[in-house]
This record gives sequence, C-alpha cells and structure tokens, in this order.
Amino acid sequence: MEKLNKKMTSIINKCCGLNIKAKLTGQFWASESKQLISYSLFPDTCDKDFCNFVNKTWDCKFEPCTLELMELSILHEVGHLKTLSYFSDKARFYNQLCKVIIDRLPFDKLQNYLYFNLPLEKKATEWAIHFMRKYPKRANYFAKKMNTSVQSFYKRVAGTEG
Repeated sequence: MEKLNKKMTSIINKCCGLNIKAKLTGQFWASESKQLISYSLFPDTCDKDFCNFVNKTWDCKFEPCTLELMELSILHEVGHLKTLSYFSDKARFYNQLCKVIIDRLPFDKLQNYLYFNLPLEKKATEWAIHFMRKYPKRANYFAKKMNTSVQSFYKRVAGTEG
C-alpha cells in the first residue's frame, strides 16, 4: 500500500502543483493542516448521487464506480486545498456546522443533495471540473498514471504481478 501511496502522492503533486501526501484510507477527504489527501479504491454509497449531481450541474457524463469518477473524487479533494482560501473562517465554520446537521439526517438523496451543495463542497467540485476541462492533457495524464498505479496495486495484492 505504501508504494501506491507514494505513486498517488507523486501524481497528484505533479499534476496539480501541490506538495501534499496521498493516503489510501477507504474514504475521500482532504486536510489542509496535515497537507493530506485521503482516497479510496472502492465506490462509495453516494457515487450514483454524486454522478447525477455533477452531470446535471456541470453538464458532464460521469458514470458511477469508474476510475474516471475516482479521478474526479481525488481532484475534488485537491479542489478543497486549492479553494479553501476563498472562504472566510466564518464561512468555513458555517459549512462545518451544516455538515454536522446534514450527517444527522436519514441517509437518502436529499442528504447527499444538501451536502453536495454546501459552498465548500460545490466549490471543490467546480474546481475539479474546471481543471479537467481547462487542462485536458494534464487531466488525461493524471487519469492514465492513476489507472496504471491502481492496476499495478491490484496485481500486487492478487499476487499476479509479473
């Protein structure tokens, strides 16, 4: 797993102009204070809702449970680090408070819709979509390297690496 984390760290830093670490934890999140992006190799229960939200909001064609969606999810986390300075401390606090309230709602499409529309969440996704559209060569490089690294990891885990 450490080898994959090093590769993902290198890919993210090279493509996005950051100096962070990436860590496979099974969840997508970013920490500015730790300079860390956490990622998952498995689809989340809200993948389908996230796809629908992104596709409708930005006129995209993402599919759930794909590497393309994983790329978007990681770039969304990068977007948090890139756009956090756009928000005041008060706006960040309000966003966190809303997350706590939303997390207490019964899990359904409304909960996801509210979460995806929180200002910090929406701005991070917007940054990711903008990056993929404005820098298609870098986004394709990112996707290709990420795919190669993930496939290599799966082969190592399965014991089929040549």
